[in-house]
Amino acid sequence: MSTGFAGQGRQLRIHHATSAQAKGVCENYIGRLQNQMEHLPGFAGRDERRDCPESTRRALAKLKRVGQPVKADFDPAEAFLSHAQLAQEIESAMNTLKREPMRGKRHRGTSPEEEWQSRWRQFHTVLPECLAHLLYTDSTDATVRGDGLRIRVGGEELEYCDSNRLGELIGEKVRVRFNPILPESVTVCHLRSDPQELSPFAVPLKQCLPAHDATPEQFAAARACN
Repeated sequence: MSTGFAGQGRQLRIHHATSAQAKGVCENYIGRLQNQMEHLPGFAGRDERRDCPESTRRALAKLKRVGQPVKADFDPAEAFLSHAQLAQEIESAMNTLKREPMRGKRHRGTSPEEEWQSRWRQFHTVLPECLAHLLYTDSTDATVRGDGLRIRVGGEELEYCDSNRLGELIGEKVRVRFNPILPESVTVCHLRSDPQELSPFAVPLKQCLPAHDATPEQFAAARACN
């Protein structure tokens, strides 16, 4: 892997955050996130066994457990958030935190968003496809179909499509490398013409349009995959 990076004029350095100080940074941010969300329905406290709010305990007790007899009707929506609502609340809390001034030695009163815009954004480099290919942790072989590629990622079948290079390989066997945590795109190598995987190319996840409120930009992205 390091040889591949060197061939592109880049140096690969891996930093392992193993110190107590690194753990403290993560815990501090999680604690601040909890402060933003402790007012929400279903909040279980920072130590569920010791400081779970009584209102949440009562709501949990009303829920039917597997194997228990049917209890009095209770709508979980009265006391808990849906997955979509929780995701929205987490996004809102994180957006609040990224704009909040911080007083540490690195920020000195600036917010994470301001630091990203003024300093760190200039160092954010998008890796070329040949290097992204080296960093992906999982791989599978697949045959290119008329509508693109279908592979299983984390137990779910996902579709990837590209109107140009992938379309030239219909019916051919390819090697697909991907990151199961971030499956928005994969890299592909044609096994017959490139068995050493020296010329990978990226293929994006197929765009699925909302049923009723798709935007012109979403239509354009979906058309690009057809």
